Amino acid sequence: MGDSSIPPLIATQRKSGAEPARPTARRGRRREGSGRRGGGGRQRRVRIGALLGGPTAEQNAARGRLCRRSGAPIVPAPRRPASASEIGGAVPHTLSFAAVRPPGGPLDCRSLPVRTHLEAVSSQMPPIVPAARRNSSAAERRRAKKKRKRAAEEADDLPPGFAAFAAEAAAGGADSDEEDGGAREPDELDEEAAAVQSVDGLDDESEGGASGGSVAAAGGGEEEEEEGREALLAQLLSPELLSLSLSEWRAESGLEILASADRPDKADRLAGWLLAPLSPAQFEEEVRERRPLHISRSADRAYHRGWFGSEELRQLLRDGDLKYTDGLDVTRYTVEGGRATLNGEGAATAEEVLAAFEGGCSVRLSWPQRHSDTVWGLLASLEEHFGCGAGCNVYYTPAGSQGFAPHYDDVDVFILQVEGEKRWTLHAPPAPEHVLPRDPSPDFAPADLGPPLASVALKPGDLLYLPRGTVHQAFTPAGGAASLHLTVSISRRHTWRDLLELGLAGALEEAAAADVTWRRALPREYESFMGVLHSDRADARRAQFSQMAHGLLQRLPPPVAPGAR
Repeated sequence: MGDSSIPPLIATQRKSGAEPARPTARRGRRREGSGRRGGGGRQRRVRIGALLGGPTAEQNAARGRLCRRSGAPIVPAPRRPASASEIGGAVPHTLSFAAVRPPGGPLDCRSLPVRTHLEAVSSQMPPIVPAARRNSSAAERRRAKKKRKRAAEEADDLPPGFAAFAAEAAAGGADSDEEDGGAREPDELDEEAAAVQSVDGLDDESEGGASGGSVAAAGGGEEEEEEGREALLAQLLSPELLSLSLSEWRAESGLEILASADRPDKADRLAGWLLAPLSPAQFEEEVRERRPLHISRSADRAYHRGWFGSEELRQLLRDGDLKYTDGLDVTRYTVEGGRATLNGEGAATAEEVLAAFEGGCSVRLSWPQRHSDTVWGLLASLEEHFGCGAGCNVYYTPAGSQGFAPHYDDVDVFILQVEGEKRWTLHAPPAPEHVLPRDPSPDFAPADLGPPLASVALKPGDLLYLPRGTVHQAFTPAGGAASLHLTVSISRRHTWRDLLELGLAGALEEAAAADVTWRRALPREYESFMGVLHSDRADARRAQFSQMAHGLLQRLPPPVAPGAR
């Protein structure tokens, strides 16, 4: 394993013994002691690229020539080696026409990723306007003057310390053309304009044309995405139970698939057995995380037999391999008294546990895969199929009893009924924030529950799938046999949020290494004006603090998951 903080290009070069690639050194002339600034002494005229360790002078000039046409601010790129995202896709820190051109459309300077760096310094940072050229029209020069004036006015609103930075940046950018050799000849400018148009397809009159259309299309796409999210949330808040029935025998059982020779499709075949008659593809597209699923298998009540049963549990108790709390719990729930955990101390003996079971308590065995090769094989195959971790619990409940209070889980679960019958009552997530939750819920009281979403009676061979966030409770009806089922879980902490949390951690480290602003101390006494306690106060420091934090977030490089480096 290599150092995850080293970009792949650098890691490859280190393995090969080559020197890491470095950005080209700036070739522009550094002017000192210019008399135009007024005042005596030697003064260094700082360019924004040099201030932040930016790209080459040629890249700055190209950026100025392009973005001047659309009024987009010029953004310095931090000096650092190429990252994985720059090599394989979008280039957020350098100007790459091929990487940022929209498919089948012209380049819109206003959407260049480099703009985000300036927004990071401040959303009010003045744009850098190149020096007027010989063939510039009077109207263009007037527009440039107005932009500089407006930028100077907006600079007054910057947080402390940023106004001077903005002034230096604007002054340095205004001189960029001079440092690249001064004003260009008309013929040279005509060739340059033709080259730019061949790259971005824009002219002064087309800013509201093709680019405007692309912006409008993007806005329409965002509206459609928002409507899709609202529709999905509405569906998850009031899902409909999908009930199916398997009325014919499967060609091969799950245990036969598990015992078969390893093949590339073995995990998918086992998932197909688990979900039959629904195919894995149908489950992904129509059911997963969207609605509960009930599959009745009246044609084969032995469908789940052989994976783990009451005899295996009793044998583990007789062998003395189980301990209270660490793998085994004895529980009971009543409406009047709520849930009670009745664990003993130390080793769970067969006499104590079975006596509690006969007295109406439910027995939960956690991690049965520690004791069963078949359960271990089932979970390993499902992990391969779903691409995430899988877990399992065994629940053994006597007739006329209920072991747990109504609640929802932070995992998606498949309930495999092995023995007896169990009746389930399902409720929709109580609120939008409980849809696909990250953490399990506390126990709900009956008064906290709304009308039931569905009631399902599971018999041997049946399957019940519940998306996380589905409130559920189950009891074994009186007068029948004891119930035993396996609860197989997936998707715990396996979301976009969790993936990006890992990627953002690396992005924060990269940003802090490249930019000293991240490493500066927080303002003194910021607790006296930030936070919920001070949210109703009109304090300019709050706006400045928030602006600074927002700007830093905008400067983050694209997050890259550790496995993608």
